[in-house]
Amino acid sequence: MIRATSLGRRQVPTRWCGALLIAPLIATLVSAAVSAALGAVRHPALGRVVMLGPPNQGSEVVDRFGKMPGFDAINGPAGAQLGTGPDSIPSALGPVSYPVGVIAGTKSINWILSTALPNPDDGKVSVARTRVEGMADFISVAASHPLLVRDADAIRQTLAFLEDGKFVHDAAPAAPPSGGALTAR
Repeated sequence: MIRATSLGRRQVPTRWCGALLIAPLIATLVSAAVSAALGAVRHPALGRVVMLGPPNQGSEVVDRFGKMPGFDAINGPAGAQLGTGPDSIPSALGPVSYPVGVIAGTKSINWILSTALPNPDDGKVSVARTRVEGMADFISVAASHPLLVRDADAIRQTLAFLEDGKFVHDAAPAAPPSGGALTAR
């Protein structure tokens, strides 16, 4: 079965029945719901999953700024649950039981939030805290958290993982498609 899906501004063919792409920030919550629903059982319709900049182990940003006025308005009620403390949602997550690839960003455009994070980070989550036990593969790209979904390298790596179940661990960044870059850097 071939479908078309949107990645960034491009329509790309997908040949992955059940493939799932989880966007930044909500990735942990969606993954937690999938894990809780599946437990150790692998649902036959669930394909490979790619998480972009997920706070799988929480984010120090929430620990440091979560009680500040306006934090909930900007990050929503779910944002406050993504700290690193023992009562946070990420702390309650177990290992994933399905093929997951994690892409972490290493470039920040938010120097204020980055002050709360150990380097490298994407401005919202440190690279170290994106990892999840049981993941099939991990890679980092030079992109900030909000731009991961449009970053050429992240898109190339997402497509590679959905196709082959692994990222392309080479040093060559993706060339922008004809017509311009997908991301402002």
